[in-house]
Amino acid sequence: PKALEMAIKTLDNIVRGGTRDHLGGGFHRYSTDHRWHLPHFEKMLYDQALMLMALSEAYAVTGDREYRQAGDELVRYLERDLTSPEGAFYSSEDADSEGKEGAFYVWKFEELSALLSTDDMLMFKELYDIWDSGNFRDEATRTRSGLNVLHRIRSLRDLASMKGMDPEEMYAWDERVRAALWSHRQERPRPALDDKVLTDWNGMMVVALCKAHRHLGRGNALTLAERAIDFLDRNMVRDGMLYHTYRQGEVGVPSLLDDHAYLAWARLEMYFATFDKRHLERCLDLVEEMMSLFLDREDGGFYLSRDDPDLLIRTKDLYDGAYPSGNSVAYYVLTQLAALFNDPRTMDALEGVERHFMRELRLTPSAYTMFMCGALMKDASRTLEVFGPSDPWFPGYHPHLLTVKAEHLEDQPLLPRGYRLCLKGACLPETDDRKEVEKLLE
Repeated sequence: PKALEMAIKTLDNIVRGGTRDHLGGGFHRYSTDHRWHLPHFEKMLYDQALMLMALSEAYAVTGDREYRQAGDELVRYLERDLTSPEGAFYSSEDADSEGKEGAFYVWKFEELSALLSTDDMLMFKELYDIWDSGNFRDEATRTRSGLNVLHRIRSLRDLASMKGMDPEEMYAWDERVRAALWSHRQERPRPALDDKVLTDWNGMMVVALCKAHRHLGRGNALTLAERAIDFLDRNMVRDGMLYHTYRQGEVGVPSLLDDHAYLAWARLEMYFATFDKRHLERCLDLVEEMMSLFLDREDGGFYLSRDDPDLLIRTKDLYDGAYPSGNSVAYYVLTQLAALFNDPRTMDALEGVERHFMRELRLTPSAYTMFMCGALMKDASRTLEVFGPSDPWFPGYHPHLLTVKAEHLEDQPLLPRGYRLCLKGACLPETDDRKEVEKLLE
């Protein structure tokens, strides 16, 4: 499909480009050019979360090894550099060190030549576009900078073919060389760390880790997600109130719409990853709080902040900017809960969001891509009820399939084990034939 081709082309350029930290894992904030070559070197937690979601789903669709490698390295970076001793995720790392943007990440030609053998350097130059005069220009003078940003100008598989090497040999070579350079880079002064913990961004990362667990088979992703959820439970709620920020034992700012929406999404994904009913129950509690605190029951949609007599105006926003808006995420979560429970209040809230933002959606639909994901979920979602000891996992990528344990729903199955597939409230007969279910999902 054309849409998939477009998505893959963009993702390939991001994964191979300079916006990716090819040595330490993770991704920089954005590219300053159209080639994804020269980044703004700051690393944001929300970018790591969104990239991990994209890589996990792209790998599920294509099986491309480069996506899995980039996803694995991102999780390693997250655990090593952005995770607190208590299990929460820090907000960001600065772009600057030693008073210069990108100083931690860029390389002089002579530096690389001194660290790598002659043969390794020749091949490294071909893969990562290394120049003795530098591979990007100074923004002010437009002269060669003398510095190199690592970015792959071809895939490892293509370079292996050019060199007559086995692809596995090429992957092993690349791992070895990058590990050596990373070890040397660790001796440099690091960029400053923003060790603030934000509820919404942590919820977003939990969602991403659940997807990495399911699609990449990343062994410790679920453990990291569980630790983060446990931290949020223990530290972000005080006297029954959820808070937005945490640093060094102190919370600040009562929760905003984004905090409830992302945390509810995180709990829902934790349920789909573990089938632990406590996560589903906590998701429902968070949604109940969200609707009580932020829902505009008259005109539809969710306010961004709580009702406060000191506020002159309460705003609503659907625009999906650097990351999805609270209204879009709330809508996405509600579409799934509506499919699972068919609750009239949930349906009313969904219709209210649609009604309030319909004019904006019609004018510029591309500005509301996360909302569109919710609209697709609402239109195409299917529920697979699993009962007894039956295996809930099926091969392939099924973005609109909601898999749930039947005992967690009201309508109990008749068979002691098996499956029931439902679409828009209508269910096919129960079956214990796994192959039949696979055919239906295809």
